[in-house]
Amino acid sequence: MNVFFSFYNWTKGSSSHSSSPNFDVETNTDSMKLFFVCKGDGYAIDVNPKTLSTEKVDRLDFIDTDYGQVVLFDHVVDRPVP
Repeated sequence: MNVFFSFYNWTKGSSSHSSSPNFDVETNTDSMKLFFVCKGDGYAIDVNPKTLSTEKVDRLDFIDTDYGQVVLFDHVVDRPVP
């Protein structure tokens, strides 16, 4: 399992994120989008809650008293990660 974090501050309108050994975080400031890109198969996970899930990604949303909302993404990789 690979864990990395991305945080969006709704009050300030700013985000903080970092890549991990298995995922890169890519942003597009023109379209205001954030993607998690799997280094193993190049699949880009769109974190937009209005984007529908695919067979490769499950999205789990939780309401949390400390953080407001927590979202977990589970991605099935097509090929082995080196």
